Amino acid sequence: MTTRQIEVVKLIADGNTNDEIAAILTLSPDTVKKYASRIFSVLPVRNRSELVKLVLEEELSNNQW
Repeated sequence: MTTRQIEVVKLIADGNTNDEIAAILTLSPDTVKKYASRIFSVLPVRNRSELVKLVLEEELSNNQW
């Protein structure tokens, strides 16, 4: 994944909406949607909830909490 995709993953996992992510990263909401769609196709997740679960599991397995 690209650096930007990882940024978007972290912001989604923090509970931000597409509009909030767009404002934080100075992108359009449509661009954020495209990033999210690409992330969902690359990772074994179907939606934001599964993405958050995956991120939390990774953090726990790496003792980053």
